[in-house]
Amino acid sequence: MSFPPEGFSHEVLPIHPECIAPRERWQEWFSWAFVMSIATAAGLVVQVPTVDSQKKDLQVETWRPFEGRQRVIGLQLKSTFTPTFTDEGGNVAYDLKRDDYNGMLVPGSIPRFLVVVAVPKPTNPLVSIHAPHCRLHGAAWWGKVPGPETAQATKRVTIPSSQRLTSAAVFEMLRES
Repeated sequence: MSFPPEGFSHEVLPIHPECIAPRERWQEWFSWAFVMSIATAAGLVVQVPTVDSQKKDLQVETWRPFEGRQRVIGLQLKSTFTPTFTDEGGNVAYDLKRDDYNGMLVPGSIPRFLVVVAVPKPTNPLVSIHAPHCRLHGAAWWGKVPGPETAQATKRVTIPSSQRLTSAAVFEMLRES
């Protein structure tokens, strides 16, 4: 017997009749779930800080020493329905608000990375369950925010499209801590 039962099929749409959360909320929550699923599948500890401070939506840490020491990173998540690709698809671009951009540049004891998460449009399913598989629909890219600080209202950050968020990528980020 498989779980869910063989033949079971269901799709979870973001706009459900009983859903009262505004789009920005479920979009953010789904981004957390998407990134957390990758990190936890890699055997890492993921926490959502009680207070969104210091430009860290998620904190990822090793369960035990990794390459000789405990490691911790912070992830600032930004989500979009329509990721912007530049340079003939070579980069993913995201326009950060000035405070978010400058905040990511403040030195700290925990390295922080920007993760841009592409979530399905409201008419498309977020999750598909087709026994015995459950699939989250989305994609994510990661990178560091380059300096210097900006006075502009927004600052465009580009991430190589080859920097897809995978478990190997999370370990690459952890090596920088």
